[in-house]
Amino acid sequence: MKIMFLTREYPPFSVGGVAKYVYWLSRSLTKLGVECKVLSFGNPSESNEEVLFVTPVSSFSAKRTSAKDNLLLFQDLKTINRLADELFAKGNFDVIHVADPYLGPYLNSPNIVTTVHDTSVGELRFMLGNIRTVTDLKYSIFFAFLGPWLEQLTIRKSKSIIAVNDHIKHELCRSYGISARKIEVITNGVEIPKTVLKDTAKDKLSLPINELLVFSACRLIPRKRMDLLIEAVKILVESGEKAFSVVICGDGPQRLSLLSKVNKYGLSEKIRFTGWVSEENLRLYYEAADIFVLSSEYEGFPISLLEALANSAAPVCSNISPMILTEGINGLIFERGNSKQLAEKLRMLIKNSELRLSISNAGRELAKRFDWEKVALDVKKTYENLPERRK
Repeated sequence: MKIMFLTREYPPFSVGGVAKYVYWLSRSLTKLGVECKVLSFGNPSESNEEVLFVTPVSSFSAKRTSAKDNLLLFQDLKTINRLADELFAKGNFDVIHVADPYLGPYLNSPNIVTTVHDTSVGELRFMLGNIRTVTDLKYSIFFAFLGPWLEQLTIRKSKSIIAVNDHIKHELCRSYGISARKIEVITNGVEIPKTVLKDTAKDKLSLPINELLVFSACRLIPRKRMDLLIEAVKILVESGEKAFSVVICGDGPQRLSLLSKVNKYGLSEKIRFTGWVSEENLRLYYEAADIFVLSSEYEGFPISLLEALANSAAPVCSNISPMILTEGINGLIFERGNSKQLAEKLRMLIKNSELRLSISNAGRELAKRFDWEKVALDVKKTYENLPERRK
């Protein structure tokens, strides 16, 4: 069986969830005897046997965010879809697996599987009550008009849809009119490290070993609500909590506004933004983390949370759907948008080392349920069950 993954991001050009999904799923499928090729936006000079990169000219590049760049999105989609169709025909591929439903509106190949991590409808539901900046307004317009249209075009061409949780499946059925029989629910996965050596990881990253590391990793966009973490740290510092530091990995359109908030509160010595980091260093940060924060208002099935669990970081998570954590057992949960509750949950873990250790150990056991090889087996079955797969 031969599969082509079509994605907007892939290492080393991103550490986002879609990039993680394609990176680990393609490797796990390869172990099962499936031949995989990745087509992604990125620097063509970095292409190899595993991945073919295409230079983006639009907002698919993390460094391009202007209105003009957004309008060039259609040019990028036509280019990468045309190339995907050509490679599909010439390379005798069985399936094109679209890793993001925005990406396949112009595809003409017969066997398309699309994974939906979240929907524009879900994104818009959050954005309507949270427009604070011009960037937020731009996102809202995209999710109200262009996003659903691109998703519909790709989904309608797909033979099968993979939703990462039941909530996303229901959104597709209710808001997009997709038949439930066309949708398979297959969660995201995680690689389980054999050992977790936090002090060693901190030393490699030049982080203080005697301080607790509060960590988060995400694309810096409105629904991730990194502003809540900053607000919570302000509360903790003002109440006298000192023996912790905060590292946030990732980049995005909110980076400057978040840095401005950090400087406004005088927290530049306490909170550090790394920007994009290599996959190797990102793994070290997860391993070094004592506490992980997921403050989002809307998610599909966050790989970042799974990676934190796998690396024995005690998670503090907003009450999003799906909720795989159990309060006080393998995580602490706070009300979405409530920075005071987030601060209190963080304080509990900072003060109580026994609770922190108990939660981190239970979280690692929970993560084992989502091993990538188990996920790959389910995805492989989806490919095999396509009615018109090449014989």
